[in-house]
Amino acid sequence: GKDFQIEFWEYCLQSMMIGEVSSFVVPPTRLVAFPAVNKKLRDYMLDKVGTAGAAKHSCAFMSLQEHNGLGYPDLDDLVSNPRMLEFIFELHSVVLPNEARKETWIMTAEEKVAAIPQLRQEG
Repeated sequence: GKDFQIEFWEYCLQSMMIGEVSSFVVPPTRLVAFPAVNKKLRDYMLDKVGTAGAAKHSCAFMSLQEHNGLGYPDLDDLVSNPRMLEFIFELHSVVLPNEARKETWIMTAEEKVAAIPQLRQEG
């Protein structure tokens, strides 16, 4: 229900029971977008900002061209040498698609602006 940007994660989680811990080995053909999405999440979690305090943003694939990589050696290596990855998930709860709140790191600028009144109301 979280509408993951890595589609294969939804597939993995659909097979799990609440409280279960499972390992999934995912082929590189299913992980084409993983380095770019992971870069976006890391940048968000590290609160990377550009000049004048503006949020740093560029398409991850533009970053490859402009900066000669994604800015993370392990992700740069994964782009150059695609391989299977193992993901370990623990399913804590299930949220239906129409009940899930989109996290800010996934939102577009317009979605973030639209969410401000609700977030202010919630404190």
